[in-house]
Amino acid sequence: MEPLHFITKLLDIKDPNIQIMDVVNKDTHKEIIAKLDYDAPSCPDCGTQMKKYDF
Repeated sequence: MEPLHFITKLLDIKDPNIQIMDVVNKDTHKEIIAKLDYDAPSCPDCGTQMKKYDF
């Protein structure tokens, strides 16, 4: 979603593979829904999909 490009600039997200899908306004905060445009790699030890990686 190109109109949400300003969010990546505001949050200083440099990864081009992260796509902002939606912004949900709540009473006390905003939720930013984002996703990777590829599947996360599998764990080299157990083979399950990793939730966090590369940091």
